[in-house]
Amino acid sequence: FFELFDAKLLKWSPLIVNGEKIPPNVHGDEGGLTWDSKRKVIYINAAAAYSKGNGKIYQYNPATKALSILDPKNRDSIGDKFFTYRETVYLPEADLVLFGMGFLNNQEIAFDPSANKWVSTTITKTASTASFDSIKNEWTYQAPKPNQNVGSITFCPSLDTKRNVLWAPSDYKTMFVLKIDPKTLIAPDSQK
Repeated sequence: FFELFDAKLLKWSPLIVNGEKIPPNVHGDEGGLTWDSKRKVIYINAAAAYSKGNGKIYQYNPATKALSILDPKNRDSIGDKFFTYRETVYLPEADLVLFGMGFLNNQEIAFDPSANKWVSTTITKTASTASFDSIKNEWTYQAPKPNQNVGSITFCPSLDTKRNVLWAPSDYKTMFVLKIDPKTLIAPDSQK
């Protein structure tokens, strides 16, 4: 099932696919779909089997209808080590695809399309608690501390292009907000 929804006609239309076959949807938790606005392509992510990542990225070009399989660098050390390819988001300023539930060694994982490689980010499973003081009319923040809800079930980062922040609602009645700094987003050990 790979179709385009026409919002005006309220109708689904199958997309033509040339080249590789669409990867099977192993499990609802282990697939992702992301639009790369810079390259005008769709990235499709799918696990090889339940709880087993394959580290590959499927790239679909709507203009040519071509589907190809990318085999990113660092696949053996990063791409095959996590399996939850869902809740993906493309960050245009950083030129990265981020995986909301893709954490490895306490660092969020990303795909770098320009280098065709898996990278670790500086985003960790920590968070500050923010509260609004209505008397002072200002926000106050606690020091960051470990927070297992970051990257947990339904942690779904969505890009707010107006403010250039990620909003990530969680299944645990929490809203996480992250300001992205493209210069410091990729972890130093992933620069190689």
